[in-house]
Amino acid sequence: MTAPKLSIRLQLLILACGVLVVFGQTLSFEFVDWDDPVYITTNYVVLSGLGWGQIQWAFATKYFGLWQPLSWLSHMLDASLWGSAPAGHHATSVLFHTAAAGFLLALMRESGVSAPRTFLIAIVFALHPLRAESVAWVSERKDVMCLLWLMICFWSYARWVRLRGTGYLMTAHVACLLAVMSKPLAVVAPALLLLLDYWPLSRNVSIPKLIVEKIGFWIISAFALSIAFAYKVGATDTGILGDGQLEIHGFSRVWIVTNAVWIYAFKHFWPVDLAFFHEIDFSTLPMQGLWGLGFLTGLLFLAYSQRKTRPWITFGILWYLVALAPSSGIVRISDFSHADRYSYLPSVGLLVAVLLTIRFPPSAALRQSAVVAMGLVLALMIGVSIWQVSHWRNSESLFSRALEINPDNNFAQVKLAEYFLARGELDEAERRIGLATAPGQGQNFQAYKYDLLGLISFNRQDFARAKSFWHQGLAIRPDSQTLLCNLGTLALEERDNLTALQYFRKCLRTGVGISAFWNNYGNALERTGSLAEAELAYRKAIRVDPLNLAPVINLAKRLESQGKRNEAHALYLKGLQIAPTQPLAVAGANRTR
Repeated sequence: MTAPKLSIRLQLLILACGVLVVFGQTLSFEFVDWDDPVYITTNYVVLSGLGWGQIQWAFATKYFGLWQPLSWLSHMLDASLWGSAPAGHHATSVLFHTAAAGFLLALMRESGVSAPRTFLIAIVFALHPLRAESVAWVSERKDVMCLLWLMICFWSYARWVRLRGTGYLMTAHVACLLAVMSKPLAVVAPALLLLLDYWPLSRNVSIPKLIVEKIGFWIISAFALSIAFAYKVGATDTGILGDGQLEIHGFSRVWIVTNAVWIYAFKHFWPVDLAFFHEIDFSTLPMQGLWGLGFLTGLLFLAYSQRKTRPWITFGILWYLVALAPSSGIVRISDFSHADRYSYLPSVGLLVAVLLTIRFPPSAALRQSAVVAMGLVLALMIGVSIWQVSHWRNSESLFSRALEINPDNNFAQVKLAEYFLARGELDEAERRIGLATAPGQGQNFQAYKYDLLGLISFNRQDFARAKSFWHQGLAIRPDSQTLLCNLGTLALEERDNLTALQYFRKCLRTGVGISAFWNNYGNALERTGSLAEAELAYRKAIRVDPLNLAPVINLAKRLESQGKRNEAHALYLKGLQIAPTQPLAVAGANRTR
């Protein structure tokens, strides 16, 4: 009994060391300007840490259009432990990925797959270049968390099948629920459990009975689907682009789906041109889609033909297709043709089908050569993975890499424009926007460009040009909270308070939750004489972002003017905690002492 335990421990240790070699570099990485602001860096509910109010928010919020309370809670816990320093957040993602790969190894062992093969499956899964996006991108924490809980669910289920302990079945249900609370993708769990019944568990039970047996898992999936639909419909807009920028109909939708089937499989064997955003090329889409349709047909034929002689091939292909289905394009998520992170769960099936089919030659000399060759392939894979992960070190390297792969990547150009705008390099930001001229983007993308051009002009104090750009964007997307807020802020700068108030009230209808908006709205209300409403707006701004100095000072001044010196003094002191030398806070604290 001792040797197998030591063997498993050694495998897990090697696996953990391999993950550290590839992903340890992320501990020195920054956050990137691709969803990280929404999830962490400008999400002041998350940055305020884990508390009862934050827990309620995580379960109730429609922010970003996904019901993912467990993911939000993990980011909040990171904020409590590490603050806004990215190293701790990256370390948590690496830890979750290591655990997920470890439970994949445990699942294969529990299901009766031979020890060397289980280790090979786990190590290739953990260190493959396609894992870079899911692990190195902090916002994609939901991916690794979801897979971790799914692997725990499947491992517990396999234990239940073998040992029939009620505790294992309960653990499987709880883990399944935690998986769907991490990412809605886990709705495929019951179907994947049926595949485990087929192989490797090889249960001799009728299909109807197996389906009914999993009623608890089906209920969890149905619950997750209903919540996901409700949250998607009621999602809070988090940017100029929002959802569904491109209208894609008819065969284009079919081609996107069939293209996804082959492109993810291809990248497992030739992991090149990995980027944060792959735009749809409508000129080549029909040909790629037809190729994908042929590939899908071939996969299904192979799965059917091998169902009795090589059941692991049938299992692997069906796992790949079932796990890929929610993110294949059947349901439109965004404007990309595919996303490297979507290979995370489906890859397990492909690796099982391929790595269990490989057979070593009978000759000892040839076996040694095969082992050496496999070692070289693994070493090359690890080297490519280290290089691929390195592109996620900051926003500039991430977006620049996408442009190296495809110079016509519109979205990468405008993300670089945002990056240079934030650094105050306005000329370079404008140049980048001018380069985003390739065809294939919808009207809302043009609204996005107008928003950035307006911000550049605003920073140059050219208010007339900024207003012109933002009105052009608003003509394309009249409900954009970003454009409405920008125009309201500009009206405030021009002392046109009534116009500012009109824009801010229109913006209210979009469900905006940004502290700066509430502060500016309070300014407009105060200037137009709505003092009680202004006070409420300032308080809302402080609740959204307790570290935003402007509404703290504005509310303190408002309270001071009402003779509420003690409350005002406390707020001025709070302002001094945020910015110890801020003149208005210093003067106000002295006046109200």
